[in-house]
Amino acid sequence: MSALQRKDWSWHTGLHSAFNRWQWIIGLALLIPYMSIATELTPASQKMLLTHIQHSQKQPFIDFITTVYQDLGIDVTTQAVPSVDEFTLLERGETDAAVLLVKENAMAHKNLVIVEPAIYEADLVLLCKRKDTCDLSVLQSQDNAIFTNLGDIATIQTMGVKSQLFFESSLTDSLSMLRNGRVDFLLYGTTKAEVRQLKAEFNLIEVKKLSMHHVIHNKHAKLLPALQSTIRRKLPAFKPH
Repeated sequence: MSALQRKDWSWHTGLHSAFNRWQWIIGLALLIPYMSIATELTPASQKMLLTHIQHSQKQPFIDFITTVYQDLGIDVTTQAVPSVDEFTLLERGETDAAVLLVKENAMAHKNLVIVEPAIYEADLVLLCKRKDTCDLSVLQSQDNAIFTNLGDIATIQTMGVKSQLFFESSLTDSLSMLRNGRVDFLLYGTTKAEVRQLKAEFNLIEVKKLSMHHVIHNKHAKLLPALQSTIRRKLPAFKPH
C-alpha cells in the first residue's frame, strides 16, 4: 500500500469511527430521559403497586398498562381490590396507581393525577329484568331501588337520580344479585362487548359515556409526561375486545 493509499484509508477509518461515536452519543441522548424516569423512583418503590377492581372485562386493560410501565423500565405488581378501597388506598398513597378509573370519580380526590389521554370510553347502562320497563324514567321514580357501584358515587351525583340508591363495593356481586332476582335495577359500567352480551339477558338502556383513564398518586407526578407519551404511542394498536 502506497503512502497516499495509507493516508486515504486512515482518513476514511477515522471518519467512520467518528460517525459511530456520534451515533452512540445521539442514541444515548435519546435514552437518557427514559433512563432517568425509572431512577426518579426511590429504590424502595422501584416496583409499583397498581390496583384494579374485580370486573369480567379487566384483563386487557391490566395487560396494556403493564406494558406501558415495562416500556419505561418500571416493574409493576397488580392487585384486585373493592372499588371504594381502590380510591381510599390511592388517595392515602398506600398504592401507586389504579389501572383504570372513571375520570369524574378520580377528579373528586385531590391526591390523584389523571393520565391523559383516555384509555377507553365505557358505557354506564341501566340494567332491568326482562319483565320491567327499562328507560330513563326508572331513575326518576322514588319507588325504585337502584343498585350501583360504590366507586361511582361522584358520577351518579351528577345525573339527577331521584330513585333510592344502594351502593355495592363489588360490580360482580351486584350483577349476580340482579341475575338471582335479589334486585330489580342496576347501574353498571362496562365495555361495549359486555353490553352486547348483557342484551341477551336483560332489558337495558345506555345512560352515560364514561371516560376511563389510568390514574397515579401525585407522589409519582414526575412520571406523567413519560406515561402520557407512551400511552399515546401505544393506544392506536390497543384493541381491548
